[in-house]
Amino acid sequence: METSTIVWIIVIVVAVLLLAAIIGAMASRKKKDRDRAHAGELREDASTKAAGVQQREAEARETDARAREAQAAADRKAAEAERLQADAVDRQGAATDHRDEHDETMRRADEVDPDVDHRHDERADHDPDETPETRRT
Repeated sequence: METSTIVWIIVIVVAVLLLAAIIGAMASRKKKDRDRAHAGELREDASTKAAGVQQREAEARETDARAREAQAAADRKAAEAERLQADAVDRQGAATDHRDEHDETMRRADEVDPDVDHRHDERADHDPDETPETRRT
């Protein structure tokens, strides 16, 4: 091959490589421009949705505050229920004590009452003239 042919082949190869580099650079620039435009659209879309996001966050905070308030009220009610239950137990114990005292007093009264027939362990405390046959049950 002649030298001029080799030179022409080298020139054509360099021109093709240079053209490919220019086309690649242009394509890269166009892709960057498209990506910038797309990023701008995404940012614009995000900006329009920001108010909705803030509204939802505010609603979530309000709901959380209401939930904490309701939980605090439930805790207060549970504490009140516990206190009332303890009071009821105390009162039941006191009532039982009073019932026991009453029963003991009645038993002692029966022991000293001459109208009570101790053989049958019955009490005739309504009417001294009452007999077991005339007593209502």
